[in-house]
Amino acid sequence: GKRKIKKTVSVLKIGKKKTKRLQLKSALKKCLIIKNLSYKATEKDLEEYLHTFGKICKVELLKKRDGSSTGRGVVEFTKSKAAAAALDSSNGKEFMGRKIVIDWIPLEPSKKIKLENKSEDSLAVKEEKQKEEGTEEDGTVKRKTKENKKIKGLKKGRLIVRNLPFRITEAELKEHFKKFGEITEVSLLRRADGKLVGCGFVQFVNKNCAAKAILECSGKPLLGRPVVVDWAVPVSTFKAAETEIKEEEEEAAEEVKVKEEPLSDDEPSDNEDGDPDDDDGDSDEAESDDSEEKNEAQPEKPKKVMSDDVSEGRTVFIKNVPFSVTNEELKTCMEQFGVVIYALVCTDPVTEHSRGTAFVKFQKKESAEECLASGTELQLHGQTLDTHRALNRQDVQRRTEDKQKAKKDSRNLYLVKEGVVVAGSRAASGVSMTDMAKRLQLEQSKSQLLRNLNMYVSPIRLVVYNVPPTWTDDKLRKLFQKHGGANAVVKEARLMRDIKNVDAEGIGKSKEFGFVSFTRHENALQALRYLNNNPDIFTPAKRPIVAFSIENRTILNLKQKRLERSQAKNPLCSNKKQQSVKHDKKQEAQVAVGESDTDKHHFVGVTSRPGNVKLRNKFKLQTQAKIHGQMVHKDKLKNRTKIKKQIAKEKIKQPQMKKGVKRKLDKEDGNFNALVNKYKQQLTSMSTSKWYEK
Repeated sequence: GKRKIKKTVSVLKIGKKKTKRLQLKSALKKCLIIKNLSYKATEKDLEEYLHTFGKICKVELLKKRDGSSTGRGVVEFTKSKAAAAALDSSNGKEFMGRKIVIDWIPLEPSKKIKLENKSEDSLAVKEEKQKEEGTEEDGTVKRKTKENKKIKGLKKGRLIVRNLPFRITEAELKEHFKKFGEITEVSLLRRADGKLVGCGFVQFVNKNCAAKAILECSGKPLLGRPVVVDWAVPVSTFKAAETEIKEEEEEAAEEVKVKEEPLSDDEPSDNEDGDPDDDDGDSDEAESDDSEEKNEAQPEKPKKVMSDDVSEGRTVFIKNVPFSVTNEELKTCMEQFGVVIYALVCTDPVTEHSRGTAFVKFQKKESAEECLASGTELQLHGQTLDTHRALNRQDVQRRTEDKQKAKKDSRNLYLVKEGVVVAGSRAASGVSMTDMAKRLQLEQSKSQLLRNLNMYVSPIRLVVYNVPPTWTDDKLRKLFQKHGGANAVVKEARLMRDIKNVDAEGIGKSKEFGFVSFTRHENALQALRYLNNNPDIFTPAKRPIVAFSIENRTILNLKQKRLERSQAKNPLCSNKKQQSVKHDKKQEAQVAVGESDTDKHHFVGVTSRPGNVKLRNKFKLQTQAKIHGQMVHKDKLKNRTKIKKQIAKEKIKQPQMKKGVKRKLDKEDGNFNALVNKYKQQLTSMSTSKWYEK
């Protein structure tokens, strides 16, 4: 009879604890946290907006130290149904120009804390039962259960603080957090050499004080550096030393032994609102708790699950993220486009500092597309966020490899060799000695100019030599327009003239060279490859010499600034400013011409390719003239032999007259010859004496 009475007393006590816990949970389920609020919003505005769903007990806006709003608030309803209705209907809706995000206030930081709460309750029940029944256990077991209770109670309010300044002390850290509640322990992690890691722990007596510290301090500056405050997780999850892991396993095993008791009021973690009445249900729950704790005592490594985020098109990669931004702040900012599954700021694994990049995964693909289309309007902490579509790991690796392979050529030096006629090549056949000498002289001057780092090769401007003196700018423009391609646009076509030597019309004498500018590199390259060294354009002996122009970057910058200044002063040009054509470095000169294009014309010189700056080793300016002279001499000999052969062939074709046979003369020919002879005789018979001798 006594045992039954004692059992009923213990069950009644368990029931009281259950009711207390349920009351606490139901109270928390009436509270909502509202994020992404307008900074102009007041508590009155928020209360007026939500009072339609039910009676409100309390409205509080979270504020910074300086009194400015954080964009968050807490609303407590009298009934949980009203809070649920407000959550369902108002989450994601617009309030004072911003889409607000409403959520329940988190009950507990992690799943493990729930298990620890259960273990504490079961231990308390067991101790109460042992006292009432008068049964005594081992003193060691009693002492262990009390120690476990104390440690677990304290672990609830333990916080981890990251990104701490390296000059901070434990006293300064405690001073910063003591305003939120009583602190029992403050520790800073250090390396083996004694230097700070930038991470520390703060132990609060009350868990609610710790939760308040997270809300108020996470992301806020401490000694000029924004810190990240979060719930401390057990050491085992961070893969600490093996000795510490063994100690955790031993403690878990001891807890399992102590908890082996038929009476327990533990509830399953998933069904916290359940209300079991009979003893059988309690025993089943105890068994499930024991199995969970055994699993904790022997942790298994979780298998890696490869996600398919990129192919779904719901993940966005963000650059230029402020270093002080936390995951929660980024998630709040991104929820204006739709429901966010996760928002992760990329951090350095050693220092745990932000890298300035982040990943955000949305619930719907449309939300991701809207985020990508936002452009420069998307800002966070005053910085414009740069959004990109997330790539596969393989694509990222391929891009990094391509970047490493690609050589940087900001001066476009590979274009210097475009159109060079090498002596002895097929393009050099038929080129006169004067043309080759001029080409070699120009190549020498190019190498001297490019020693100056301010000089670069323009990808859109061409220089033309050997232009006939009678040509005009318009004629030159039409020539390059014709051979530059279907969509070619010539911005400039100008012949250089001598101002001092002017003709009757006031036009200076041509210097026989000029400049032609296109809007696109592809058109300039096409025109160069057709016109350069073409014997059909001017004359075979004086062929056009076309190359990419070498420009001075500083002079061009000064010209551009002068043009902008003049446009700013001119009221007519205020609305129609000439926008300078920006050429993408990736598109500039990336046109690779195949063998079929180069083999079309025998006169085409060397073709350039990006990354290949130098000419072949055999190309030397000193020997080019000599080699070309030998080639010209050989060509002349070939031409002479050809002419002799042609003359010989013509002689063979003409019919030869037979010897000793006189050709018969016609009557007219005979009369003409007689007349000529008569005049000859008259002239010879005349006296040759001078006039003064007569």
